[in-house]
Amino acid sequence: MLYMVFGGDMICLVEKANIGKMPDLLWDSMYWEFKRSTTLCAVDTRIRRAQEQLQAVSKRDNVDIGGMVIDISRADITDNQMIDEIVISINSRCNKKQDVIISKNGKIIKVLRYR
Repeated sequence: MLYMVFGGDMICLVEKANIGKMPDLLWDSMYWEFKRSTTLCAVDTRIRRAQEQLQAVSKRDNVDIGGMVIDISRADITDNQMIDEIVISINSRCNKKQDVIISKNGKIIKVLRYR
């Protein structure tokens, strides 16, 4: 989905026991994390974990953070409620410039840019 819409150089990353946690994707030389959230309560937790992981590996590897992709396909509330909660969580959790892509059923429904 991302490559077809945005293009770029994408490499899927896998965690290695001797290195530790890795983001899910290296996209145009920046780290990206994928998260799925199904409930309103889980959104903030997923974003917090993604942000902590991105910041840790970015510092460790000296690689910029691109952002995160949040899939809301299985959400138990409306898209607008989920997007509103994502915006609130991102505003309180993210302190660096990054993008947040919200997807549902394989389609991009919103892109949030924080600068």
